[in-house]
Amino acid sequence: MDQVSNEEKGSSIEFAHQRASLQRAYETTFREHGGTPEDLSIDHPLVILLFDAMRSAEGDLQRGQTFGPIRDMDDLKRQPWLEGFTNRLDGTVQKTRDMYLGDD
Repeated sequence: MDQVSNEEKGSSIEFAHQRASLQRAYETTFREHGGTPEDLSIDHPLVILLFDAMRSAEGDLQRGQTFGPIRDMDDLKRQPWLEGFTNRLDGTVQKTRDMYLGDD
């Protein structure tokens, strides 16, 4: 996934969610089997925020669920696992756009 274009990385909420979800699943699977996962983190502000939000909800059956597909900001804001992180969402999205898309 990390090979997608800067345009995709900078503008796609769906990319950020999928990337964070895959990283979380990978790390969780390794740890559940007693292993130490390789560090596959990416310097992508939105992926980092979403990953941290998902990890904070681990073990909480109500907050740990994802409801519906995630394609845009509204879909993200409906997710219970994002609770406590929504105040950082707009700034993080802008930082991501600036990082990957420049001043466009």
